[in-house]
Amino acid sequence: MPAALPQPVVLATSVASYLVAPAAGKRITAWLEFPVARASSPDAAVRRRANRLVIANRAGRSLQVVYDGGCSASQPCDSVSAPQAGADTVLYAVTDGRHADIASTSLRRRPSRLVAQLAQTSATPPPYALAGPEAVWASAGALRMRPPDLTAPAATLVAAPAGGTIRAVVRREPVTAWIARSAAGQDTVFEQLDGGRASTLYRELRPGVALTSLAALDGGRVAVVAVRSASGARIASVLLVTPRVAAPALLVASAPSRAALVYNPSVSSFGQSVAFRRRVGSARGLTDQIVVIDTLRNRLRIVASARVRSQRLSDPSLGFGRVVWSSALVAGARLIRSRVLSTPA
Repeated sequence: MPAALPQPVVLATSVASYLVAPAAGKRITAWLEFPVARASSPDAAVRRRANRLVIANRAGRSLQVVYDGGCSASQPCDSVSAPQAGADTVLYAVTDGRHADIASTSLRRRPSRLVAQLAQTSATPPPYALAGPEAVWASAGALRMRPPDLTAPAATLVAAPAGGTIRAVVRREPVTAWIARSAAGQDTVFEQLDGGRASTLYRELRPGVALTSLAALDGGRVAVVAVRSASGARIASVLLVTPRVAAPALLVASAPSRAALVYNPSVSSFGQSVAFRRRVGSARGLTDQIVVIDTLRNRLRIVASARVRSQRLSDPSLGFGRVVWSSALVAGARLIRSRVLSTPA
């Protein structure tokens, strides 16, 4: 008989908003809120952009609304992007139509700090990441970094990233890795050691497959999400890419998910483990699972499971001994309850 899933801790609950894109820090938790009134389907539960950013302590108490972009018929509800949490700092991005601001905040009673202000060139902000003591982002054909507490000026990390348009960036000192898409639409994972030259980790050659998300592990390894679209369905898998190893290892793969159900998952990592939202099929329909994979011991553990018909799970955030995700209980297209949940990793 399979082991029962662990009982998660509830960090936050709402019936008026979808609580989405949670981030697990050491002493802090963050998430976005998207109003139910503006949601056209339960797939709002997997959004990575919303109009409000909330932070709290690790237990979900001492809540603070850090950013509220408003929400009206003329104002989109997607001005703030998914937060990333460190020990006690949260990094996030805001797009206001003119600028793409990357900012940091904490539980201290003070305004957010502006880490970088860029011209907004698309509806989404440039790729950014919180990597230990550094914020990293793509800007004007370069990768830049700066401590989120602004104790040092911004510096160029990689002057001319190889490969084309930067789609995602991660860093685990002293290694920076990124996904780049060429003009021909080919995705490649590159990495660069501080002071060295960029090297190719993995080039995706399969037709119809895109690399969409990246997570750094210890030892220069990276986990990358590969999404294949075919016959009106999407299949996502997580590949483990190791330097100087020709072929990546397949960590986990999903069942086909039809286009009517949004499925574009991201991967999260901490140490040598990764967390992922896997979609599996059965005679009763599709089910989403939050899985944590120990890449050293080659072990996969399911920490949450929900049938897509009645419940939607967000992508997980793994960090500091726990995994955090959100769950939306739905009836048809109507939200019953949205919660932020946590369980030991």
